[in-house]
Amino acid sequence: MGTPAFAAGILNGLLTICKPILVITQPDRPAGRGMKIKVAEAKRVAMEHNIEVFSPENINSDEVIEFISKKGFDLILVAAYGKILSQRFLDVNGKCIFNIHASLLPKYRGPAPINWAIINGDEKTGITFQKVVYKLDSGDIVLKREIPILREDNAEILHDKLVKLACEMLPEFIERFESGTLVYEKQDESLATYAPVLKKEDGRLDFNKSAIELFNRIRGLNPWPSTFTYYKGSLIKVLAADVYEVHNPSAPGTIIESSERGIFVATGEGVLIIKRLQKEGRNPLDVKDFLTGTRILPGERFD
Repeated sequence: MGTPAFAAGILNGLLTICKPILVITQPDRPAGRGMKIKVAEAKRVAMEHNIEVFSPENINSDEVIEFISKKGFDLILVAAYGKILSQRFLDVNGKCIFNIHASLLPKYRGPAPINWAIINGDEKTGITFQKVVYKLDSGDIVLKREIPILREDNAEILHDKLVKLACEMLPEFIERFESGTLVYEKQDESLATYAPVLKKEDGRLDFNKSAIELFNRIRGLNPWPSTFTYYKGSLIKVLAADVYEVHNPSAPGTIIESSERGIFVATGEGVLIIKRLQKEGRNPLDVKDFLTGTRILPGERFD
């Protein structure tokens, strides 16, 4: 059970071990500027391998629960499916439903754990296999592995690393499940945190914050929803940056230097060096190419 690229990657990993009899995704939805129907990534992989696909509008309806109960599954793996499974659904197959979650639970329960781990400046994250219960990402942990978050990681890079890690863990999990040797560890509720869904407005850069906080937000929201600021009333996406930790007395948002080395911007603490930008409706550009077409001068401001 899964819908986006995270689920598709894990499905590809699962196919190196066994062939699932069914893939359940959310229905295809309109997406992008043209609002064209976008086929779910996991559905695309399933179709390529001639696996039956089931995409109900309501996973918890009577018809769906009856359909699932007749299948008699040995194991159901959930990976970014995107809907809460009802207790009625779990009562049918509860002993064999496990979730693959992209954080070190109980930290970062919820829909955006990869992004928030980077935004918050965490030094590590990982993959947790856990039993599904009727409370978000709170079931017993049965397998967990961690990896470091590197300075050069953004959300897209870290996503791919975590998919790879999850796929590496699949054989061990399945062997333990089949042999009945899974060890169930309860989560410490006092350590639970939540990773809420991201909104476009989360990308607005507040230069009153420190340079390192802005740097982490830029990485954590790349590629979506991406961070942005305004220059002379025009929206500019900020896609990559670095940090210069020496304090500058200029007001936050003030441009200190604008050259092929980067656009140096004063912040609440330290200096942010913008390396890659994008005007609305234009292609992303490295700072050298961006400044060829857009003149940005020291003393001006980002808002």
